[in-house]
Amino acid sequence: MALSKRVKKADPKPAATAAHKAADDRPRPAFLKRGNAAHAAKREEATRAAARSNFGERRFYIKVGEAHDANEDGPTVTLLDGDLIQSGEEKGQLDLVTFREHEIRPPGSKMPDYYICLSDTGEECPLCAFDQYYFAAAFSIIDHRTIKTKKGDVVDERKLLVVKQTTMDLLTKYATQAGGLAGLQFEVSRGQDQRSPKVGDLWIPLNAHERATQDELTEAFGEKAEPLDYEKALNFKTAAELAALGVSGDAAGGAVEGSGDADMPDSGEDAGYDNPPEDIPAQV
Repeated sequence: MALSKRVKKADPKPAATAAHKAADDRPRPAFLKRGNAAHAAKREEATRAAARSNFGERRFYIKVGEAHDANEDGPTVTLLDGDLIQSGEEKGQLDLVTFREHEIRPPGSKMPDYYICLSDTGEECPLCAFDQYYFAAAFSIIDHRTIKTKKGDVVDERKLLVVKQTTMDLLTKYATQAGGLAGLQFEVSRGQDQRSPKVGDLWIPLNAHERATQDELTEAFGEKAEPLDYEKALNFKTAAELAALGVSGDAAGGAVEGSGDADMPDSGEDAGYDNPPEDIPAQV
């Protein structure tokens, strides 16, 4: 019986050639990392990515031109909070939850990030060095649209509604007419102007300004009928946390359009799901 010749296996760890050693030892530009330094950078970026993914509650948004046709129904939303002030100088006015905020668009990202301005906290706000904050108010709503995702349909989702001065004044007017906002339903639409409010520029009250009671809201939506905890729903980061995230004028690329008087921009209707809308640069 003929025996096959035994083939010597190659050394699984061949010795580095002189050329390889020379390549390893030569100076490299600062932007290139290798070996331990490369893995350390990878861990650092993973940590930053995890921190950036925690940007508070999903926000209400509608696309440019959505439901602005007379033959098309717009998204319907139900307000969960917004009572009137019962005493003091502003008695009868809408009880607003307000704050100052920055909208920052990371380089290459369609979706902006939102950070609470630190100017009211006693800390120096590093974002103010390259971006102008805007004044905003927050509300809790139920968005009655059905949003299709890879994990199934999402319907009657509780969302964060963040508005600037224009929509703030409009909702204040409706609140004084109806005795508050909680329980009011609106049909919302948005014009073709890319600079129109991302939360819609036309809010039409439904049910003749009749407000649902808290019991009716709870029966319809269960635990989602409770307004959001805004301390958790909004993205507050200390100056140290912002530095750890690398959020600065150079890192963040400055603010996107939207820090003027037009209503505030906010994240897309399916942000956090599968296919964020492509007209994010518009303003709210």
